[in-house]
Amino acid sequence: MTAPVSPDDAAEGAEQSPSPEPVANQSEPGSWPAPTEPPQYGPPPEEPQGSPYESGPQATEQYPTQQLPGEQYEQTADKPKRSRMLTWLIVGGAAIVVLIIAGAVWASIETASHTPQAAVKPYLDALVKGDVKAAVKAGNIDTRSPLVTQKVYSKTSQHVTGYSIEPARTVGSEATVTVKYRQGSSRYSEVLRLKNSGRDMLFFTRWRLEPITLPTVKIAVGAPAADGITVNGATVGAESEMALDALPGRYDVSLPSTANYTVADKSTTISELKDSGDTSGKDVVALEATFTNAGQHAANDAVNGWVGGCIAQPTLAPTGCSFYLNNTYPELHLSNLKWTLASAPVFDIGPWDGHGWPVTTTTDGSATFLADYTADDGSSGIVFSEAPVPVQVDGEITGFDKDGKAIFTSIDWSGKASQGSA
Repeated sequence: MTAPVSPDDAAEGAEQSPSPEPVANQSEPGSWPAPTEPPQYGPPPEEPQGSPYESGPQATEQYPTQQLPGEQYEQTADKPKRSRMLTWLIVGGAAIVVLIIAGAVWASIETASHTPQAAVKPYLDALVKGDVKAAVKAGNIDTRSPLVTQKVYSKTSQHVTGYSIEPARTVGSEATVTVKYRQGSSRYSEVLRLKNSGRDMLFFTRWRLEPITLPTVKIAVGAPAADGITVNGATVGAESEMALDALPGRYDVSLPSTANYTVADKSTTISELKDSGDTSGKDVVALEATFTNAGQHAANDAVNGWVGGCIAQPTLAPTGCSFYLNNTYPELHLSNLKWTLASAPVFDIGPWDGHGWPVTTTTDGSATFLADYTADDGSSGIVFSEAPVPVQVDGEITGFDKDGKAIFTSIDWSGKASQGSA
């Protein structure tokens, strides 16, 4: 069924306009409803640009945009320039904040690195690592000790293995720091001193450790030291007494044994970070030599040989010996003088005293004397001691010669020798 068309409408529809205006999709009162999809006359009109609302291809009006509460739409030509300016302000502000934060972090780091605690740390770190060169430098250590070398210290056990540093106490240009450290299974505490040595970058105090005076390993040799003392395998000298600077740790001390004596190895542990100056209670490594059977026989032979040498002298007063006789008959002229050892002295050889093994008499020996005489009146005969003369020994075994024979050195018996009468 088709809708009726008026003559005017028919005439109007006979004209073909190339670009007719679109008819609004509305129905006038008394007219037939407009078709849902009106016919298209030519290409569709272009859609308006920038409009937030669309009414379809037949819209004839642009509805004004409505500003929503809280929103602003700038329609000016300066918007791009202001946006760029705002961007630069934000970037610049962020950069300033970053610089302020970086400055604060830098200041915090520099402040922490310029405390007395921080000045102590390199010395302690070097001890933990066993780095001798770094420890000597950080501790301002002045020493030529043969123990303060990397070769010796690398063989040292019980290094410092950990530490903590308490807040420093500062008085003027000086500061003290208490260090608690672990060495082996033990815990120790030490106070280190520092001095103000200037400023860095005008604001930060530079602290420096006072020169560290190292503690010492004290060694007393209870034997001839001609063969040399070794510490951790390194030869350190041949003196009978030594005090050698050492870093904290355990040291093994030894002296080579010989056919005549043996020496037990000893160890000592240095647990101080610096020398306290207090020598009381300090351990001394005593290398005590003990005679072997061969050494004991050689020592006894040396003492008995000395006694025999005295007995062999054909004189009333043997030189350097412990006995002699007074001649109470000056008119007698003696010949064929002879001493005879009635009993040998019993003696004891003690431990090394720093110079030798001391020899002392425990039971006197005895000797008798006999000689021919010629008197001024022409008479002749025999003279002898009225009683046996005591024989003693006193001196030291100072060592052994290259043939393994012991060397006995007697004391000076002048004014001390036993005497009798002929």
